[in-house]
Amino acid sequence: MVYTLHKQPEASVDVVGRYYDNQYINIQNIWRILPDDWYLVVKEHTNAIGDRSLSFFKKIKKLRNLVLLNEHINSHKIIQDSKAIFSVSGSIAYEAALYGKPAFLFVPIFFDKLQNCQTISLETLRNTNNIKDLLANWEENRKNKMTVEAYSKYLLTYSSKGLISDPLTDPKCMEEENLNLVINTFLKLIE
Repeated sequence: MVYTLHKQPEASVDVVGRYYDNQYINIQNIWRILPDDWYLVVKEHTNAIGDRSLSFFKKIKKLRNLVLLNEHINSHKIIQDSKAIFSVSGSIAYEAALYGKPAFLFVPIFFDKLQNCQTISLETLRNTNNIKDLLANWEENRKNKMTVEAYSKYLLTYSSKGLISDPLTDPKCMEEENLNLVINTFLKLIE
């Protein structure tokens, strides 16, 4: 089992995932349902190196069968070697789902339509005896979700050209051609 830490502050965890912004509690809740012979691997976000206190890492290291992974280890390798990925709303869950791995998210997010993604809650974890039950439930729930192929078609159907960004960091978003693309997309949506 792998839990990847989010950079904080960050909208994906502090706004979208506001009820799951205490990442120590998330880790602890996943850890509580692990069988004695299973490990929870925690990986720091590479953009957050040095942001968290040493006491945070000492605190999670006290949990039995918890391993802190070097933050520079390739995420794709981690996904391939894991039984499942847990994230508040991170893209690693998207990648895991595309690899066919169970991906558990704490909040609904645009890619949770994929058959390998499942949104869970604190209540889900409280009502789960162990991780094996959670994985069995994932197996059952995935039958009602989109395959990678179906999801790709869905994305293409609802995607359009144009860049929406911050003009200070990406001035191209203010170019006339781009503005026309974005305006036309919005006009199609409201028609």
